[in-house]
Amino acid sequence: MKYANYKANLSVLRQAPEQDLQNEFVLSGIIDKFAMQFELSWKLLRKTLEYEGRLDAATGSPRGIIK
Repeated sequence: MKYANYKANLSVLRQAPEQDLQNEFVLSGIIDKFAMQFELSWKLLRKTLEYEGRLDAATGSPRGIIK
């Protein structure tokens, strides 16, 4: 489920360069999408590490997971 959400959000985020980046409303939406994508990314990585039995997945923080 998390992977499907990750892929769907990434698909939307890939359209960012085609948008009007001078429009503040559009730009703030892109920033929000990026923040959501970051959160989905580290949570997906954490789940993958847990699946592989890695103990460092238990840290719970994005910084710890990414390291």
